[in-house]
Amino acid sequence: MIAKAAELFVGEISRQAWQQAHAAGRRTLQQVDVSATVLTDERFDFLFDLLPSEDMLALRIAPAPSALGGAPAAAAGATASGGSSSAAAAAASFAGHYAGVAQ
Repeated sequence: MIAKAAELFVGEISRQAWQQAHAAGRRTLQQVDVSATVLTDERFDFLFDLLPSEDMLALRIAPAPSALGGAPAAAAGATASGGSSSAAAAAASFAGHYAGVAQ
């Protein structure tokens, strides 16, 4: 049963990450696509603290200083490292969703 749950989880996060890559005009998945998926789907919120800081910079999000302190904030401007505009929109949406949470 755990194996099936893991299979479904990996399948869903992979499918959504592929959609991020496709929206960016790429045919291969990159780590930033998985990070963007975590940011855009509330079901994956539990993975937020595991995102690499490089991806947070690429998506223009400042990581929270601690698990209990402040919400992440989106920076203004275009994405770094050639990130897609959909990832930037996801980052802005994520920051807006968590504004004022647990402060």
